[in-house]
Amino acid sequence: MSRCAASLFAGDDGRPLKQVLREIEAKQRAARDSRFPETADLPDEFDDLYYEWIDMRQFVNGLADKALSGRAPSPADLSAFDVERVRRRVSEFQKANPEVAGPYVALFKECDEILDLVTRASET
Repeated sequence: MSRCAASLFAGDDGRPLKQVLREIEAKQRAARDSRFPETADLPDEFDDLYYEWIDMRQFVNGLADKALSGRAPSPADLSAFDVERVRRRVSEFQKANPEVAGPYVALFKECDEILDLVTRASET
């Protein structure tokens, strides 16, 4: 990450933002190799979660890439995907199937953590 990228939408001296951008970069790198578990454990009524994860992951990675390139995601960018709908769906799955939900929920949590950091960076 270049110093210029961090300073494009930083406040004051940019230190907090630089740290957030480093966290985004690290979490994005760590999540890059994540794979959706075999769907044998996924009940039929929740088989859409695979596609929801792909869509959310693409959305979040696009926002992260934008932030890391020094452009602050706009409110319109941040609301272009219905994250709340996906969170509700994952919560329903977790409540209905707690014995198998862990690995699936962890993938969505990775996306959520990156999204939270991107949102924090865009507010700086």
